Amino acid sequence: MNPEPITLLAAVRANPRILIPNAITLGGVLVSYLSILYTFDGHYASAAWFIWYASLLDIVDGGVARLLRASSTLGKELDSLVDLIRVGIAPSLLIYQLYFRAWGFWGLLIAFVYLSAVAIRLAGFNLRTDHNDHYFSGLSSPIAANVLGTFVIFSQDVWGAYPHPEWVALMVIGVSTLMLGGLPFAGSSFIMLKRLFHTWQGWVVVVGFFLGLLIPGQMLFYFYSGYVLFYLGRALVVRTAPLSA
Repeated sequence: MNPEPITLLAAVRANPRILIPNAITLGGVLVSYLSILYTFDGHYASAAWFIWYASLLDIVDGGVARLLRASSTLGKELDSLVDLIRVGIAPSLLIYQLYFRAWGFWGLLIAFVYLSAVAIRLAGFNLRTDHNDHYFSGLSSPIAANVLGTFVIFSQDVWGAYPHPEWVALMVIGVSTLMLGGLPFAGSSFIMLKRLFHTWQGWVVVVGFFLGLLIPGQMLFYFYSGYVLFYLGRALVVRTAPLSA
């Protein structure tokens, strides 16, 4: 059995269709980079929106790869490296610059705890061979990033400012702990079009999408934080055994 080509040129020659999902993945790098630039320029809500846009591209590239049968080892590794930027570095820089810069060492430590949790989770996910399409073992890093990013959007929409850094510190510690824990959280398989209207989670996504069009600045935070609280409560009450990621 010949090994799969690992250079981009060789991989494209073997299957030219991989260019499309990998181009979308690289688009996620660009969007995440724009988020970082907006953070340094002080446009924090815009930076948070770009983190959310990057998460959408993360969903799209995987769906396109499956649709075109263009999945590849190169694409999976590229996606993992991009994830470290879009759900690790970009959100970590945003929350540090916005909420924790005045806290000195402790602010740096809190932001670093989140970045470290993302890196450890991504490394552990890559090592697993028993992936479950329906549930993740522990909170997924894109959801964690969106909890933090959409709180920035929520703050701008509701208060016109970015107060309560202590709340954000608790959220950072909370999502970091959940990422590395073993509690089961629903995966994204129900977002696929063929399953979207056949599960209650899919209907929640549809309703949330239309509500998000009406009040996007608030609804996104309600959606992501509600997801986390629902499955956290479900795991604690039902005592469901941890499932594979």
